[in-house]
Amino acid sequence: MNPFNPTFNDPPEILYGREEDVEKVKTSLLSSNANPHRGVIIQGKRGTGKTSMLTTISRWARQGTTG
Repeated sequence: MNPFNPTFNDPPEILYGREEDVEKVKTSLLSSNANPHRGVIIQGKRGTGKTSMLTTISRWARQGTTG
C-alpha cells in the first residue's frame, strides 16, 4: 500500500473471512463476565487485515450498538 494514495488507510468495503473474527470480539466484549481491563493481542502477517479489523471494531464500539 502506498501511504501517499488518497485512499490509504480507508477500511475495505468487505472484510473477507473476518466477519467471524469481528463477531467473536464483539461477543467477548459484550459478555457479562468480560474483564474491561484485559488486553488483546491481534497478530498476523503484514497485509492480512489486522488494522482493518480493529478499525471495524472501533467504529462499532464508538456507535454504542450491539449489532
